[in-house]
Amino acid sequence: MANVEQTSWFDGRKESDPLYAELQKLDLQEVVYIDTFTIRKNEFDLYEIEDDQTHDCVSTLEKCYQYVTGRL
Repeated sequence: MANVEQTSWFDGRKESDPLYAELQKLDLQEVVYIDTFTIRKNEFDLYEIEDDQTHDCVSTLEKCYQYVTGRL
C-alpha cells in the first residue's frame, strides 16, 4: 500500500493560510491556541509548542508551521 500524505487547500501558498497568519502575529510571551496546541514565542525567540503529550521548541516560524500542520 502506498504512503499517502494529507494535503491542504493552502499547500504551496501558506501565506494565504489563516494558521500561518496567526503564527506570524506572535510577539514575545503572547499565546495562540490552535486545535490542541498552545503556542508561544519565548524570551529566546523560540516557538514553544505544547499539548497534553508534548512540549517542544522550534527556532523559526517555518518550523513551527510545519510542526503544527504535520500534527493536525
